[in-house]
Amino acid sequence: MNELFTFLLTNVLPPFATAVAAWLFARRKNNAEASSSELENVEKALAIYRAIIHDLHEKIKQLEEELERVQAMLTEYKQKNQHQ
Repeated sequence: MNELFTFLLTNVLPPFATAVAAWLFARRKNNAEASSSELENVEKALAIYRAIIHDLHEKIKQLEEELERVQAMLTEYKQKNQHQ
């Protein structure tokens, strides 16, 4: 019985304890990397949305300018038709 206990303490327990410790540290590292990766993905998505918003803002400006031109033309045509 004493030999079995010695065998377990010297040959089985140290590798098992090392494996458990390595798993715990790797788990913490993997969780940190996952959080970092998640943050990078959010930043990339935010950059994409900002670009889309910027493009839409420019398009709205163009459409507003076009609307002003069309409204001015309409006003001009209405004035010409009233005088006829």
